[in-house]
Parts: sequence; C-alpha cells; structure tokens
Amino acid sequence: MFDKRVRVNNTREYPWQIHGLVAVSFDIPGEGRIYSRGTGTLISPNCFLTAAHCLHERGLTGESIYPSSIRFYSGIQGSEVLIEASSKDFSIHPSYAQEEDHIFDFGVVNLDKPLGDILGYAEPKVLSSDELKGREITITGYPGQKSFFDHLFNRPTYDMYTMSGSIRELDSYVLYYDADTSSGQSGAGICNMNEEGVVECFGVHTRGSKLEGNGGIRFSQSNFRLINEWLSKWEELDNS
Repeated sequence: MFDKRVRVNNTREYPWQIHGLVAVSFDIPGEGRIYSRGTGTLISPNCFLTAAHCLHERGLTGESIYPSSIRFYSGIQGSEVLIEASSKDFSIHPSYAQEEDHIFDFGVVNLDKPLGDILGYAEPKVLSSDELKGREITITGYPGQKSFFDHLFNRPTYDMYTMSGSIRELDSYVLYYDADTSSGQSGAGICNMNEEGVVECFGVHTRGSKLEGNGGIRFSQSNFRLINEWLSKWEELDNS
C-alpha cells in the first residue's frame, strides 16, 4: 500500500495537540504489572476518545482487568512533553467489556485537568453513509514502532505521525479506509477539518488488517448517544 504517513513536527499546535499518547498500566493477577500504549483524541474539555482494547485486558481465568493507571501526553517533542494529565474515570462500551466484540471497540477517559480548554478538542459528529463514503480523513497519533530496526531491537518511538486517505467501505458499525496506520495508533480519532477550521471526529481507529484493510468504529446514533451520556455525567460531576 502506498505510504501516506507524514511525520508531524509541530506537535504543539492545533490541530495536532488534541491528539495524545496514551500510556496505560494493568495489574494482572499471576502476571504482575504490564504496560501498553495507544493514542487518544480530545473530544471535550476534560475527556478523550480511545479504543476500548487500550483500556481492557483479560486475566488468566478470562476475567476483565481494567487499568490501574491511564495517562495522556500531548505535544511530545523528543523527551519533552507539553502537558499531561491522569484519568479520573473511564467507560468502555458494555458489549466490549463482556464479549470483546470488535464493533464496540471504543471508550472515553475523563481527565483530572481540562486539557481541552487549553489545547482545543475535536467535535464528535454522526454522519450518514452517503456523507461518509469517499470522505477524506486523517488519523493522527503515536505509532509504537515504525521501522524494521525498531521492531528488531524492540525500540519504542515517540514521534507523531498523521495519515491521510479516504473511506472506501462502510457498514452500520465499521469504517474501512486507505489510510496507512501502525501499531500504537489504536484509539486515534477518525477526523477531518471543516471549512471553519474545526476538527470533526466521526469514529475511532481500532485495527489494521491486510485482508480487510485498516478500519475503525463508526459513530452510529446509538454510539453517539452513549458517548454523550458519559460526557454529560462527568460534566455534571466536574461542576458539582
């Protein structure tokens, strides 16, 4: 596939700064603490969108294991971070928690700082199939390992990359697109910028497949309602 990945140098400017590296730790009985990383996209002053599989693991007997810590880092340049925050709470789709159903692979994390007021955030939006088919998109985040030598030496990287492409297929739950992605970008918003310069987000990147192509969860009306319920709940708690 043609490589459309572009390294982002101005990670501390809008719209790039609304996408962050997500660092997660899990305490798994019998295995100890494990660490994982993904990407998140701010969708409100206090919350970011990510993939549910970034926030969920299975224990040795199949039980659900949730993160012991979640941190969001924005504006990474080399070893320096512009701003960071920790999780106060999070939610994932209940069907993913129960069955790890890939069509519900999304979640939202509530932060202890209103980063969106400082950095800006994307506007979640539901679009019709006609509006989505063929639409240009960008997926921006922090691939974990980008090159052969990164994989060979298990060398982590922290550079931001953005990928552009268009939606080629879709169904009621999933969007498929021709944008290149790499491991570590799970959880990035499927976005584009409108004529007013506002980033609109209508899904979350969750997987790459040589057979089906890269894809992510589409914001259906039911998914959109659930996300708004989470955001409203946390907004009320933050204002109380």
